Amino acid sequence: MAVRSALGEFPQNPVGFTGRVLQRAILRGLRRATWVVCDSGNTRNNLDALRKGGEDRSRVIHLGLNYDYQPLPGEDAKRVLRHRSLPFDGKLVLHVGNDSWYKNRDGVLRIFHKVAVQFPAGSMHLVFVGAPLSREQQEFVNSRGLGQSISQMKNLSCEELQALYSLADALLYPSFYEGFGWPPLEAQACGCPVIASTGGSLAEILESSALTAEADDESLMASHLETVLREEPLRQELREKGFQNVKRFSHERMIEEYLQTYREILSSHHPDLGNRPNLN
Repeated sequence: MAVRSALGEFPQNPVGFTGRVLQRAILRGLRRATWVVCDSGNTRNNLDALRKGGEDRSRVIHLGLNYDYQPLPGEDAKRVLRHRSLPFDGKLVLHVGNDSWYKNRDGVLRIFHKVAVQFPAGSMHLVFVGAPLSREQQEFVNSRGLGQSISQMKNLSCEELQALYSLADALLYPSFYEGFGWPPLEAQACGCPVIASTGGSLAEILESSALTAEADDESLMASHLETVLREEPLRQELREKGFQNVKRFSHERMIEEYLQTYREILSSHHPDLGNRPNLN
């Protein structure tokens, strides 16, 4: 994404002179690389377009989760979060991510507002995990009377994030672009239903395990969120689909695929080394 920004493909993310110089150097390195492993098919497609060929010198290996995320019982999750100021009554919606343009926090606020007006006052709460809201975003919150319905949290441990996912009714993730996309998978591992865009790699890593829409289709995204919050059978269906989907992203599978890639590279250059049984 940084390389493409430096090339002007993302005007929302202007890059200064030194940044453009750096990204051009990175791109030259990518073009010269003998072999590149990409964390998603979307990233590989971007790479191949930037290198103008070289499909035979790249491979997709999906990442494995970096923490053993799993559902926590409600009381255990609340106990983990006891030092955090969070209302546990009503419907809980999460957004996890930084404040970069592609995370689409403005869209999160607009979508949440569309749904919140359909519910009794105070019965829904949105938590932003990450950097504080911008001044413009806070003005939106205040002008729509959402101040009591939105919280912000930062510097959460993996254990605290696991607890928050376990308590949430939905993760709202309308990103414009993702090279991979950790939070939807983390949420699914904890039994949290996901409503996400199809931006970048998200359609690839989520497949049919989440409710999706284009990032700029905020009406459909809001409809998905409202339906998930109102219908427990749908939430349970998405939980089960999420548990099945996240099995594709294990550390064991990732490690074995990297080892196999190393074996193939060694075999192509040193046939006498690539098949050694002690490569592991």
